[in-house]
Amino acid sequence: MKSVKYLLAIIIVGVFSSACTSSKSNPADEANVRGVVEGFGQRLKLVSLLSPSAAEDMKAQYSEYVSGMLLEQWMSSPEKAPGRIVSSPWPDRIEITSIKIMNSNEYAVTGNVVEITSTELNAGGYAVKIPVQIQVQKSDNRWQIVNYVQELAQP
Repeated sequence: MKSVKYLLAIIIVGVFSSACTSSKSNPADEANVRGVVEGFGQRLKLVSLLSPSAAEDMKAQYSEYVSGMLLEQWMSSPEKAPGRIVSSPWPDRIEITSIKIMNSNEYAVTGNVVEITSTELNAGGYAVKIPVQIQVQKSDNRWQIVNYVQELAQP
């Protein structure tokens, strides 16, 4: 009876340990997720959402970083997509404030789209920061943005 309890305890500890370690962040995966979000952030200024070619521009600039399903949603409704709306300020980059592992194939990223004008381009700083929540998933051995929620701008 003692050995059964001992064996049961080992199994419980093993299962608990396995569950806890499965949600530990992998440094390589986290670096890849960071690269996807920051790379995407660099492309935002290249897509003018008011342009007649906005959908084609999104496909050309975002397809490396964004899932096909999300890209299709944005292409069919450019007003709901991230990108450049006016000539100034424009989105310059995404600054990541946190990366949280959800499971081995999914991360939640919090950050800010940093918008600048020619003044900030020359002097540094930013004109506006727009908080964003980004979900990045691994599919077919590739990390992609599958959800992107932009909040109200903060000067």
